[in-house]
Amino acid sequence: NGSKLIGLEHSLKSIESLSRKILSVHLMSLKTANVKTLESIAANEIADSVRYTLVCDEANYVEQVKQTIQGLIAKGYQLKEFRNTWHSNTYKGVNTNFIAPDGTVFELQFHTDTSYAVKGEMTHTFYEIIRNSFTTKVQKDIAGEIREAYQKLITIPEGIIGLKMDDVLPPSSPDSSSDSGIDVSTDIDTTEVVDSETILTLADLVAGNYPDNPVVTINNKSV
Repeated sequence: NGSKLIGLEHSLKSIESLSRKILSVHLMSLKTANVKTLESIAANEIADSVRYTLVCDEANYVEQVKQTIQGLIAKGYQLKEFRNTWHSNTYKGVNTNFIAPDGTVFELQFHTDTSYAVKGEMTHTFYEIIRNSFTTKVQKDIAGEIREAYQKLITIPEGIIGLKMDDVLPPSSPDSSSDSGIDVSTDIDTTEVVDSETILTLADLVAGNYPDNPVVTINNKSV
């Protein structure tokens, strides 16, 4: 349908990343009455240990998302979660979770060329800084501001804001029932587009070499 599968070398979550996620869920559960064991988390709550990414044409993004999801359902795959975050200021894309006919759970992300580049090479280091417990609040705040500025470089595909699970399922799909899958989409207005770039570099941020008031240029205005 014109979309392309990319990043297959990253289709399996690293042991380090998987371990960190399992431990994080476990520690969060300790604050509740429902304490979860590491084993149960690994078996039941990690949906992206196997993950794939499809890059779709910007002009045909919504149609290619629909065609792909409906094609997988027709082959016996079960859509369990649909997350549309194109409204977000920190991550733009559609993330889905499927169960394959053999029981394998995997994540499938839908991006455009630009949203994939921003998610990866342009902002991943900032993401790591934000979630690193050893970075300072100032570093996290600056990393967050720059990460959001890069998101505004992305053109929003027509028709994607507000697209929900029911919109992508085939009319006769058994997954159409309200209790078969999780739709965590939210309809929020889009933001303005950035015409230029941030001034800070990755090296500056990691080293802590930045001014008290970093300059980010948005729509030819410094903020």
